[in-house]
Order: sequence, then C-alpha cells, then structure tokens
Amino acid sequence: MQPEKEKTITNKSIVLTGYGGYEKLCLETRTRDEPASGQLRIRVDACGLNFADLYTRQGLFQGPAHPGPPFVMGREAVGTVDQVGPDVDHFKVGDRVACFGNRLGLWSEFVCVNRNDCFVLPELMPSLDGAAFFVNFVTAHLAVFDFGHLRPGQRIFIRSAAGGVGWAATQLAKTVPNTVVVGTASPGKESVLKANGVDCVFDAEQTNYVDQILDVFPEGFDVVLDNQSGTEFVNAQRLLGAMGRIIHLGANCAIEGERSNIISLLKLWWNLKHVSVTDLVMKNRAVCGLNLDILKEKSQSRIKETVDAVMDLYLKGKVRPKIDSVWTFDKVREARDRKSVV
Repeated sequence: MQPEKEKTITNKSIVLTGYGGYEKLCLETRTRDEPASGQLRIRVDACGLNFADLYTRQGLFQGPAHPGPPFVMGREAVGTVDQVGPDVDHFKVGDRVACFGNRLGLWSEFVCVNRNDCFVLPELMPSLDGAAFFVNFVTAHLAVFDFGHLRPGQRIFIRSAAGGVGWAATQLAKTVPNTVVVGTASPGKESVLKANGVDCVFDAEQTNYVDQILDVFPEGFDVVLDNQSGTEFVNAQRLLGAMGRIIHLGANCAIEGERSNIISLLKLWWNLKHVSVTDLVMKNRAVCGLNLDILKEKSQSRIKETVDAVMDLYLKGKVRPKIDSVWTFDKVREARDRKSVV
C-alpha cells in the first residue's frame, strides 16, 4: 500500500477502530510525532500487508505489544529517514530504510521507529519490492535453512506455496542444488507456481491431497513448512520422512471470513495439543515453531544475519518478491478481496 504524496504537517494513518472485518479500518489524520531517543522518523513510501496483520485485525494477536483498538495498523514499511532522534548512529537523514517488527503503527505517512527495527535499503531495491520482501523472506530463510537445514538433493513441501512466505521459501529452496519443491495452492495457480520453481503442485482443496502426494512421494519429505496449523498440522506430520523437520509458521486456518471464529480456534487448539515426544523419537522426526516477532525481540543479531543473507540473494538476482497489487491508503477497504496486497 502507498500513502498519497502530499506535503502536509499532519499525518494520515490507517487506524483499526475495532476488531473485525475491513470495515473496521479507517483513514485518520493525526499529529506527526517527533522521534524519541533511539528512534528515526520515516517518511513512508510503501508498506506491506502480511497475514499477521489479518491476525491483528481480527483480534487474534493481543497483549502488551498489541493494545486494544483504536490503534494504527502495520508492521512493515519502507521509506526515507526524515529526522533522527537522540542516541542514534549508523543512520542519517535521507537514508532509505526498511522497517519491520512486533510493534504496530507503520501504516502511516510518517512513523517513528526504533533504530533496531530499521535496516538500510539497498540502492537497487525499489520501495515496492522492499515493502513486500523482508517479513516474507526473513521468515522463509529462517524456516528453510536455520530450522529446516535444507541440503542438496532433499525434498521440501510448502503448504500455500502461492502465499508470501511460500513464494519466498520456494525461491530460497531452489538456491540449493537438486532440491525438489512440492507445494499446494488453490486451483488456477499451478502455472505461476511452476514458473517460480515449484516442481509439483497439488490442489489443497481436495480432501485427499495428502494421499495424492504420498502416492507420488511415498518416502515423504525432509522439510515441511506448515502455515495453516489445525488439521493441516496433522497432515504435515503424515508427510514427513525419516529425519524430517516440520516448521510451524502460523495458524492461517484460524482466519475464516471477516471475523475470528471461536469454533475454528477450538479446533486449532485441539489439533495442536497432541504432539507426542515418543512418536517423534520412534519415527525420527522433529517439530519446530517459528515466530518472527518474538525472535526479533530475543535475538536481534540472528535477524540481522538473516536480513544480510536475503539482501545478498536479492542483489545477486536469485530471489524476488511477488507484488500482487498496489493500493493507496484511501482505497485500502477496496483491497479486501485480494489475498496479498502491497
């Protein structure tokens, strides 16, 4: 999404007025803040919409870092440093930066961001690419290489391969020689996924898609990325081969319609509570969990290493984000039918 280009001392922001559907998003004009100690003020060029923003809008993310409405949405943006607060080094006015983290408030024309949430944007990276890149590719890199430890000749299964993280994970997996990438997607996306590097695409809307996959790949997979959770987490365990690793990335199955659903949440809890350590030992398997926001708070150095790694791959032309569509702030409600928006 992009803020309108307008010279003003005020600050337009997308505010969540209450948990629910897109009708709860409102464009408001607020006072432009001054950066505090350790902060930069960024004039935003573009900001990204991730699945975590859908969790936030529906109230699935709550806690100290996610205050109740009303609040400004957004956890990923790129722009230009407009002002530098006290106790900030390594950044200066005019620097192009990418910002992402656990703190909300980035869907604004101007945002004040902690220096640890900012990374210098390469000159060759357009702002739109930057807004669609970091959350997806950092998450995917951690899953595929840090937890997944994907090696040459191995097989990886990616649930929702057409999504932002799935798209990134496919490209990253293909940087490893002789890997086989298998993914699922809704009907009509097979050609675009194969162009991105997926070797074999299955229709996730088919109730027996796991059986179909195992008919072709009876030995299972070395790495499985599960961003659905619930019953799909059970399916993911069926797809694991010997010494296989599941990386649990999210709970997209909890998003059904415009509002959170207590029945969906109960089903999610029920299917996740049965992880048998004995079963993992006897079948030589591993289950890993990844939460980018929490990791960023706990290990800034690991995030910095991963940002450097994915930017290096981008500059070498080995990975590229997919931008579904671009919308201005005042059109954000019209983007409700899109599955991925920048």
